[in-house]
Amino acid sequence: MFKCFLCESQFEVSSHLLIHLNIYHDLNSITIFECKQLNCFRSFGSIDSFKKHINSHTLVTNNIAINQQINVDKHSPTIINNIDINSEETVDNIQDNLECTYFFTLENFKNILQKNAIKLVSKWYSNSAIPRKMVQILLDDVQNFNDSILINIKDKIQNMIQNNNYVDTVKDLTLVLNSLETLSHSFDSLKTEHFRLQTLEEMGLLIRPNQIVIAHRLDDRLHDGIVVLEPKPVKIILTPLRYILKKIFEHSNFFDVLLTYTKELEFYNGKLIFSFVQSEMWKAKLRLHQNKIIFPLFLYFDDLGINNPLGSHAGNQKLGAVYISLACLPPELASSLNHILLASLFKTDDKKQYGNNKIFKNLISELNYLETTGIEITINNKIYKIFFSVGLILGDNLGLHSILGFVESFVAKYPCRFCKSSRSECQNQLVQNNNSLRDSLNYNCDIITNNVSQTGIKEKCVWNDLNYFRATDNYSVDIMHDMLEGVCKYDIGLILKYMIFEFKYFTIDTLNNRIETFNYGPIDIRNRPTLLSTENLKLGVIKMSAAESLCFTRYLGLIIGDLIPEKSEVWSLYIVLKQIIDIIFHKWIRLQDTVLLKCLISEHHELYLKLFRIGLKPKHHHMVHYPLIMQKSGPLNIFSSIRYEAKHKELKDAANAITSRKNIAYTLALKQQLQLAYRLLSSDNNLYTIPIQFGRVLTLDSFTLDLYNNRIKFLNKKFNLCVDNITFVSWVNIKGSIYNCKNMCVVVSEDEGDTMMPSFGLIKDIFITDEKHSFAICEMYETIYFDDHFQAFNVVKTNNLICISLEKLGSIFPTHAVHISGLTFIPTK
Repeated sequence: MFKCFLCESQFEVSSHLLIHLNIYHDLNSITIFECKQLNCFRSFGSIDSFKKHINSHTLVTNNIAINQQINVDKHSPTIINNIDINSEETVDNIQDNLECTYFFTLENFKNILQKNAIKLVSKWYSNSAIPRKMVQILLDDVQNFNDSILINIKDKIQNMIQNNNYVDTVKDLTLVLNSLETLSHSFDSLKTEHFRLQTLEEMGLLIRPNQIVIAHRLDDRLHDGIVVLEPKPVKIILTPLRYILKKIFEHSNFFDVLLTYTKELEFYNGKLIFSFVQSEMWKAKLRLHQNKIIFPLFLYFDDLGINNPLGSHAGNQKLGAVYISLACLPPELASSLNHILLASLFKTDDKKQYGNNKIFKNLISELNYLETTGIEITINNKIYKIFFSVGLILGDNLGLHSILGFVESFVAKYPCRFCKSSRSECQNQLVQNNNSLRDSLNYNCDIITNNVSQTGIKEKCVWNDLNYFRATDNYSVDIMHDMLEGVCKYDIGLILKYMIFEFKYFTIDTLNNRIETFNYGPIDIRNRPTLLSTENLKLGVIKMSAAESLCFTRYLGLIIGDLIPEKSEVWSLYIVLKQIIDIIFHKWIRLQDTVLLKCLISEHHELYLKLFRIGLKPKHHHMVHYPLIMQKSGPLNIFSSIRYEAKHKELKDAANAITSRKNIAYTLALKQQLQLAYRLLSSDNNLYTIPIQFGRVLTLDSFTLDLYNNRIKFLNKKFNLCVDNITFVSWVNIKGSIYNCKNMCVVVSEDEGDTMMPSFGLIKDIFITDEKHSFAICEMYETIYFDDHFQAFNVVKTNNLICISLEKLGSIFPTHAVHISGLTFIPTK
């Protein structure tokens, strides 16, 4: 029997299980496929792998061949249509005739079906709007649909043959014909797009975006052979956030997940800051909304191009997109693009012509409604009143300056949105000047002055109309553009230029060879940097994506560190940069980290000015404000544009599949709402509870099991586990973090013991129990120290494995199990 892992239904045939999953649970909405066979804990991320796996199990079937069903007991007389078939000759003739007729009809049907299938596939391939990869998806969908409907008809016919109930044959066949007739009219109510969208709206799944007219412009039109000018409305697209958020919070277990996570954060009591809800800014806003269930929102703005960037219309039809996301989501949900919602969409040229006030006026009103009036949701027949407030406005530097009203030129006299330091001061500033910080008082004075060259403010911020929001208090930065596509490229490009062409420490061929052959491990291998060109390095320039730049910065010390002299000042700059990267990209922070970060940034800027004799760039200047922003808003990593830039790709992909650009903003917004409707329709009741995934089951020899018995007995006492119910697996995925047994080294404890240093372990084996608890058996190793020159690259060596450390390490051997990300590590030494 095959059991469904979602509803526990049982099936005798594996194909029936797959059809059941497609009908009642929707294969496309399932992210994890679990095998429920006896003593099997495997899980898979794709339906193809799941199919291969369940087919490998021993199938318990009870198939009856057609020729066995036609056979009758020759010793007992049977009447078919008043014909006596008691004799062997009569029985053999009837069987031969039935087989010939069946064979002939089946062959004809197969030929017709094959011809029509080829014709349909050819039509799909000939349509330029359908990519080739979509043909397979369409074929699978059609096949699954037919199988899901015809399975009941097939079962009925098989029951007729098995039971030999010829009295009710006419009645049953009539039922079969009626079923087939119904099948032929399956899409009658969904023949047009109007009916399809109307059906989704009636089901409460589709929430259409609104088109709002903000102005009119004269547009030329050909009328009776004459070009005439007529007024044309200028529209922006606004999604009704109140209805969307209500639908999302009432769906599945989303509301419970958020409440549970926010309560978990209270446990840390400010010692460790993981989320914006623990920040000083949000706590101050909560004091203004006491006795309310209120959730923080991040609002993100950026422009995106939807046309071919190399085509003749590359700059045309550029759109401005505003997204919102909940700032209190657990990390495993916050990284999902499904939880970034489109709030508004408009043409960038309209924003330039009509200004921020007309573009964002209606969106600001909607956000104020969510904060003052709120929405009511019904969960388990209980009504809750919830509110939403904008915590921060995010974006890259140009986008933030554009919508907040600051000067958009970074070579202006006052280019910073956080302080009033002049451009010349910013080029040499090592630490933040607290006396020059912008605040509400000097901001209002600058608005009255109304002089861009003297204030750096182009216009009054329209977002100040939001309740309890001020542009000067918007403490957010984008470390993706500031650091990965800015400072890291500037610094490392100049560092490599000096080391290769000035000091001759190594050649560019040596560097490229090491980049190409370096072992980046299973996690960073997808982001390994590209090879560098001589022409670019002579100019101190490296060309990499943000992910490649981060990977290159982290591993550069291990790639070429052994080729650098001990007292190289240029290399000291990299060491400081690496330490800064480790802090600002960390998932959580302590307030003490901001003091260290301030010292490191000051040291970095001093070395940069001394070595390269050029002024600091605007992105360098933003770094001096990082400690203050971390104190006010929390870890800088949660404000990054990386996931929002990925959200842009959904809009770009939809635009690339559309040849028309007429009212493109509404088309793309409607596409986003249809995707949301599909997620609401296809998901189950525990959509926001991410299950643990397991790899293949391993069989260990008796000698290895005996070695682990003592450690497992320790778990038996602490967690009440049974040794007999333990199964070893090759890997486990917990909330997106994959742990495997193939030479993976992990931190098993942090700041433990008198040395207050972390300890590392090499995962040897992973096992699970019936309760789906995951445990890993690790070997502990001592830290190998280098001299002070390599202090940023202290490593733990485990045979051929090298693991990077973020700071100096100590050798700590805990004698107990340690919980990390839901996984328990058991030291073996």
